[in-house]
Amino acid sequence: MEDILLVSRYATTAQSSIKGIYAGCDFHVGPQIGWPPIARVTESIGILGSAYRWLFKTLAAAYLRSKGNAEAAPFPWFADEQLSHATYLFLGDQPCSEAVILDALRDGRTAVSRGHIEFLNLEPMPSFSVVHQAPVHIHLHLPVSYSEPRPRSTIVFRDGQIVHWEPYSVVEPSLHFTYTDLHAPAGLHAYQVYVPSKFLSSPILFEVPTAAQRPMALPVKIADPKPDQAAIPPGTIQLAVEMSKSIYEEELSRLALDGLLLAVDHFNRRWDRGRPEAVLLSLGQA
Repeated sequence: MEDILLVSRYATTAQSSIKGIYAGCDFHVGPQIGWPPIARVTESIGILGSAYRWLFKTLAAAYLRSKGNAEAAPFPWFADEQLSHATYLFLGDQPCSEAVILDALRDGRTAVSRGHIEFLNLEPMPSFSVVHQAPVHIHLHLPVSYSEPRPRSTIVFRDGQIVHWEPYSVVEPSLHFTYTDLHAPAGLHAYQVYVPSKFLSSPILFEVPTAAQRPMALPVKIADPKPDQAAIPPGTIQLAVEMSKSIYEEELSRLALDGLLLAVDHFNRRWDRGRPEAVLLSLGQA
């Protein structure tokens, strides 16, 4: 619920105040959140603070490894759930360099995930500067969306308001989701896709034209048949209708015969209960 309120609060299409989504980690244990009197002493003496951090990291990592949690051992001050937060950047065909990554963050070409999830594709790409033209069509593919079976749903925001809420039954871990907004009002709109506690996209901008701006459909002239094209022979349509009637009559005859056989079968059964009703129903169908 907090994520829904967060999206609703900051949703906007104004270029100067639009917000992107990114994931981060907060400290759960460690010298960064130590008891203030001790933290003030250790941080005031540089070598003491460095020794304290090194000692905590070494001992905590050894403790985590002894408990069989080798993945979290290199980051002992973060909780396991915090290490599962990931920010995905849309780089396209650009090289993965520091400048390109920072530019993607500034432009809001991001999506975040949490937990045991695999993110494969989101179309179109979120961005502050790229405006997609209507119709509004969004597709999300998560090959894995949970680590253990649990109820889940997919929510679509338009300008901070929920316009689609689709519950999913837990059948398989993968999630294929497609949304098309056929009733979006004219103007610039920001869409976001949200899978509670699993996935959240940055705003995807769409421009929906007014009725006057939409292109008018031009009348299409049906070309006259060329002289060399063969015309339909006379009587072809009548022959097709007669064949259809014949097939229909054969099907009715077959159903009537089945009903008659079923009536005889009900009549010859051992028990009397329901015999007249079953025979009459079968004969009525025949």
